[in-house]
Amino acid sequence: MPLTHTEPMLEYRRLRAPSRDGEALIDPPFAAAGAILAENAARLRDAEVEIAGRPLAELAAEARRRLLEDAGRYTSAYRAAPAVSGSRPILLAGHQPLLFHPGVLFKNFAMSAWGREFGAAAINLIIDNDAAGAPSIRVPTGSLESPRLGSTAFDEPSARMPYEERRIVDREIFRSFGRRVAECIRPLIADPIVNRLWPYATQAGERSENLGRCLAEARHRLEGDWGLETLELPLSEICRTAPFTHFIAHLLADLPRFCDVHNDALREYRRVNRLRSRTHPVPDLAAEGEWREAPLWVWSQDDPMRRRLFARRSSSEEVELTDRGAWSLRLPLPKNGAARAAVERLMQLDIQGIRLRTRALTTTLYARLFLGDAFLHGVGGAKYDQLTDALIQRFFGAAPPTFFAVTATVRLPIDRPAATQDDLRRVGRQLRELRYHPEQYLDNSSPEAAPHVEQKRRWIAADPPPGARRDRHIGIEQANAALQPFVEKTRRRLEQERRVLSEEVAKAQLLGSREFSFCLYPQDYLPSLLHQLTGERRA
Repeated sequence: MPLTHTEPMLEYRRLRAPSRDGEALIDPPFAAAGAILAENAARLRDAEVEIAGRPLAELAAEARRRLLEDAGRYTSAYRAAPAVSGSRPILLAGHQPLLFHPGVLFKNFAMSAWGREFGAAAINLIIDNDAAGAPSIRVPTGSLESPRLGSTAFDEPSARMPYEERRIVDREIFRSFGRRVAECIRPLIADPIVNRLWPYATQAGERSENLGRCLAEARHRLEGDWGLETLELPLSEICRTAPFTHFIAHLLADLPRFCDVHNDALREYRRVNRLRSRTHPVPDLAAEGEWREAPLWVWSQDDPMRRRLFARRSSSEEVELTDRGAWSLRLPLPKNGAARAAVERLMQLDIQGIRLRTRALTTTLYARLFLGDAFLHGVGGAKYDQLTDALIQRFFGAAPPTFFAVTATVRLPIDRPAATQDDLRRVGRQLRELRYHPEQYLDNSSPEAAPHVEQKRRWIAADPPPGARRDRHIGIEQANAALQPFVEKTRRRLEQERRVLSEEVAKAQLLGSREFSFCLYPQDYLPSLLHQLTGERRA
């Protein structure tokens, strides 16, 4: 569908995580959630869009039935799964399988609470198409008087590969992680969540070699203990379904237009948000001769390094795919009645060990348009998904469903210095004033300073012609220099205050980060607070 002048332009949206401890961001507010769910469902019903020859509403209904079935099956393998039916609304969130901070965890608490409120199924997608990072978390240790920041590993590093393919390398490091983390943080937190979490992780590790799935399963089992009623499913499982493959076939059939819409929206986003980087929030999709870059990753099970996927029309009936390396594939063009053949050919790839997976924008595009009635993003995802809104509207010709930005700021409940950067700035201003306005800090005990103060006043009051203004400047500087011995005691006091404040601010920043893993928090503290922040009434 071509872009028209009636389509809304992107607008700057200011989103920030709360700065105060124990506060949550929910935007739009929870009070609007019921109406938004209903409106999003109506937008899907009213969308007159075809995806590789099938109506969007029909394909989305199939995708949702499959999602509920697969998520129920997957969750039931390790914990009791909430009963769901295909007639219920679906709430979605998603994140990489990490030991993330409480702000991310809060999305699952909010989903569960809203699911109970609106009779919706709440499903967290394990985003395992992202490349796995360092297998460790930051852990504060030491004492309150002398804290320090360390790193504790839950596995040996490995080659950078998607979480879907990442296996546990060192079983002993994995098994001992909980004990080592608890020992590190014990001077600050006596009984952290990791003591309860890690037995679940080691049990998961006895059944699975996949590192990310073990971490996600342990967290999800713990969420069940805390009363959360959610389902989970890895994105890789969704990527093996027929509705998803229809979606991919549709993109590949009209890839040049998708690239144009994508890159136009990306340039508009950067302009509105005043971004100069050409890789933020995502790079442009490249054009290299006849080849156009698809919004997909490709890799093989034997060589699990993500590579960009390119495609070109090789004939009137075929499209050619390649990673610009050794792998290529000719695919029936999913138009003119060949959609079924294209979908079947794409579905065979996974059986052959070839992975086609979405990239960030395309992941949430599929989830929001096909899988759920509302998506809960963190702050970062909510910012870049304005681009997804543009893609849904400008490429698919559908009204984009409203999404939520949900996060919380929860700091470790330990004593921290009260000093702040504002205190440091205040002392810095005073030291600057001592240099340029020392007369403001004199008292009656320094009568010898009076001539220099008077000299400075005369120079300030003078109005020399343009050619003599340098003399005025030099005169003021000389008066300031002459007054410095009279404020030296004040200077030494302020410099000592600045040294102490710098140390206190460093301690406060180290201990007060909102980015520490949820598993470091006291067992009874964090779930109680996150339940409270959802506003859910609990017995």
